[in-house]
Amino acid sequence: MKKKTVCAFLSLLLTVPVVQAQESEEEVFSLSEVVVTATKTSRDVKSVPTAVQVITKADIEARGAQTLKDIISTATGVSVMRADGKNAISIRGFDSRFSMILIDGKRIASEIDQNYELERIDLDNVERIEIVRGPANSLYGTDALGGVVNIITKSPVDQAFTLRFDHGEYGGNEGARDNYHFTYDSGRIGKYGITLSGAQLKNDASFKDDGTTYAPFGKINNFNTKMDYHISENEVFTFTAAYMDEDTREHVFKQTPAGKVKTEVHDDNERTEYALSYSKQQDDASLFFRAYLSDYYKNVDVHNLANNKFMNFGKSHRTVPGFEARLSKNYGADHLLTFGGEYRPEKFRGTGVRTGKGIYTETYKDPVSGEIKTLQGSKVDIDYSALYVQDEWQASSKLLAVTSLRYDDSNKFGSNVSPKLGLTYQAADDLRVKLNVSKGFRSPTPNQLYINSQVVRNGKAMTLLGNPNLNSEDSNSYELSLERDWGGLPVKLPILRIRSAI
Repeated sequence: MKKKTVCAFLSLLLTVPVVQAQESEEEVFSLSEVVVTATKTSRDVKSVPTAVQVITKADIEARGAQTLKDIISTATGVSVMRADGKNAISIRGFDSRFSMILIDGKRIASEIDQNYELERIDLDNVERIEIVRGPANSLYGTDALGGVVNIITKSPVDQAFTLRFDHGEYGGNEGARDNYHFTYDSGRIGKYGITLSGAQLKNDASFKDDGTTYAPFGKINNFNTKMDYHISENEVFTFTAAYMDEDTREHVFKQTPAGKVKTEVHDDNERTEYALSYSKQQDDASLFFRAYLSDYYKNVDVHNLANNKFMNFGKSHRTVPGFEARLSKNYGADHLLTFGGEYRPEKFRGTGVRTGKGIYTETYKDPVSGEIKTLQGSKVDIDYSALYVQDEWQASSKLLAVTSLRYDDSNKFGSNVSPKLGLTYQAADDLRVKLNVSKGFRSPTPNQLYINSQVVRNGKAMTLLGNPNLNSEDSNSYELSLERDWGGLPVKLPILRIRSAI
């Protein structure tokens, strides 16, 4: 690929921390990294028993990454695979359904399999990305069986304004990309601060010899903002909002009684997100509350290129509201206890799902005939609630034990209990032994249970049917690793890793 970048910068102050990037097999990281995703508390990455990696803003800029897809594959134990024309994330061999993607620690309404998210998430407003490899159900619940990718966005710190345009040209049958970006950071102005960012990511069609496309083509628009109001130096309200609009097309083959017919699949998706949080930090305790709402609308229609006819594959609307609270408090000199809970009354409406109840209808206008047509599907409401507790116990100067337990309950799948034990033993000044034992689960999605619709799979249109009798998947995991400081940097080597699925 040949890439040309045109940048216009207007910066009053711009500072970016630099942290050592990851190698492909051995895990190498900076001595000074502090992570929050592994324990939901701030802790030195060397002491955390769980396998964690941080991708910093400096890493993102050094690689010229535009989207999450461009940078995530550089992480240890993480791969990006092509699935159904989309880029899907895999953590330690788990497919994308088992890898949770969070933004600032909160869930987002998205595709059920999350195959789209690697292309959608623009990195301009990202401060760092924390990746937890291995089960994290004891803190995050369902969907975290393979691991967690937590995208942490910028807070208002340094006054700056940036404009950027990127153009990429590809050889062979592939097309080109044009990306436009802007960012603004007000810095801290009294008690207030705001960041704004926006991007348009556009790629041309890349055709195979048979006339189908290698991947969807079109454009994605993103807009993000974060506003802080500091009541005091240790107490802050934060409001975030985000908007994503995606308009892509893909040329595929659809099997008909008359044979294969080349069709154009049009994917039109829109997401809005809002969140309001409150955090307070004291010497021996921290408190956090958050309410959020993520709305996702999806529309897929198909154009038969042979006879110029249209049909709608489906319309859907997924809503993920959430309420969460967390308290971390020191008890004595050796224990840091964290108590938390969350509630998510998720709603899914789709013309491509069939539950036998909760009728859902949508209409659309045929762009050729002008006829108004009605689609009918079902409604699915699933309430999730959870409580969890964690104890970070500094048992001695050499041994840290992190134990956590989470209880999940839903009106559809019943209850699940997810325990985890993690140990870090400082065998020598430059040598650590880490052990993790955990149990996790993943509940089926509405699509897996009830879908009855035509979908695009591997460049072909086909009918997909769900199974309403699916139960939650369980897994037990055991991991032992050795970590040693070589040349001033710690390197982590896995010794034993066992995973059993039920």
